[in-house]
Amino acid sequence: SDLPPPEPLLMYHPVTGNNYDFLDFHPKEVARQITLLDAEMISKIQPYEWLHTGWTKGKSPNISTYAERLNQMTGWVSSLVVLAETLQMRVVIITRFVYIAMECLTIRNFNGVIAIFLGLNVLSCTRLIQTWSALD
Repeated sequence: SDLPPPEPLLMYHPVTGNNYDFLDFHPKEVARQITLLDAEMISKIQPYEWLHTGWTKGKSPNISTYAERLNQMTGWVSSLVVLAETLQMRVVIITRFVYIAMECLTIRNFNGVIAIFLGLNVLSCTRLIQTWSALD
């Protein structure tokens, strides 16, 4: 496409130095960055890699790399939720991931939506009953 990329939505508020975290970034921008990473990895997959379940036999390195990326993202999502120090912060993080997933859906990054969904459905997250009950 000949269209220029959209302007980045980097921060919700100004941050000084390198002292920022995940919640400082706008959900739309996080979704865009996830999409860029996904698109780069998917574009490397060659048609022959899908044949004869090559990914199970080590014959599909790009599919294997992409599967590892999906697992890493799933782990990132669940880790941020589980490592939050308070119930209130876990609710904020889960809510933010829901917004990011909605942005991924809007820009048709279904892989991003699934990775976030899987991360929120890891057993260590689903067992946080009080956290899920506190969501609106």
